[in-house]
Amino acid sequence: MARNKQLLRHLNIIRYLDSKYGVTIPDLVRIFGVSRRTIERDLATLSDAGFPIYDDLVNGQKRWKFVDGYKSNIPMPFTISEILSLYLSRNILAMFGTTLFRQDLETLVKKIETFLPEKTLRYFDRFPTVFQSRYVAQEQYPYLAKVMPELEQAILDEKAVTIEYYSASKEKWRTYHIEPYAIFPTYDRLYLAAFLPKHREILLFTISRIRKITPTNISFKKPKEFKVSEFMRDAFGIMRGEPQNFVVRFNQPVVSVVKSRCQHMNHTCKELPNGDMILTLCASGWDEIKWWILSFGENAEVIEPKQLRNEIITTLKTTLKKYSQ
Repeated sequence: MARNKQLLRHLNIIRYLDSKYGVTIPDLVRIFGVSRRTIERDLATLSDAGFPIYDDLVNGQKRWKFVDGYKSNIPMPFTISEILSLYLSRNILAMFGTTLFRQDLETLVKKIETFLPEKTLRYFDRFPTVFQSRYVAQEQYPYLAKVMPELEQAILDEKAVTIEYYSASKEKWRTYHIEPYAIFPTYDRLYLAAFLPKHREILLFTISRIRKITPTNISFKKPKEFKVSEFMRDAFGIMRGEPQNFVVRFNQPVVSVVKSRCQHMNHTCKELPNGDMILTLCASGWDEIKWWILSFGENAEVIEPKQLRNEIITTLKTTLKKYSQ
């Protein structure tokens, strides 16, 4: 997987070349821990790829950087509406807290602001009062800066790693040996899908709970057919398991909401003459489905499975008892 390492190194070298004073070859050798010959080949490859790189003598040091004026000649073919969309998208990644994704977006927005007159910015700033986002809780990623680079590299190189992970169920830090497959967002969190050789199964890890990653030299081969969309296809939310059938009757006032929630799921809807609907859903995530149904209150009634119906009856009785005291 040397090619992947080379690609990531090139992307980082571009950042140094993009700085005001450029960078020296010895600096790049020290930063990336490779030979001088490797860095020289990297610079030649980037030059061949069309990047206008040149060396300049500064205080007796040969520094490599982009040709002056290169960045100012890069076209910015954005329409005003596209710029507005980018400007307003600052809140979209608020759910990811302090992740690098949000930081990069904020940096992009600041650069866009330099192209816009103060009067235009004041006009744009009216729109967030119309389009607002609300997050009850915001996931924090205290270890992301240390964790994400190692994790990305391991996924690209298909190398197993050891992680220190906080188990919420056990309420303690645990060590896992994993083969990382992919990172993906769901709701307000980032997750890692990884194969555990010890258990011979793919599990999900919340990235905010990973505090340390230790690389290994153990290679693995991710199945070509693995895709997060397929892996999570039967999951109602984030919980996976053996899918089973659920039959629920919903009253007319909530039918449109239920239909929109289940569009991506394996389901059928039978509309009744009075406007009610019978939903038959095949999915995993028993507890998630249970609490989703309860959120509709009197507008939802479980028909099957009987076990879930009885669980909800027990929950409602317990709740009523509390309110009756």
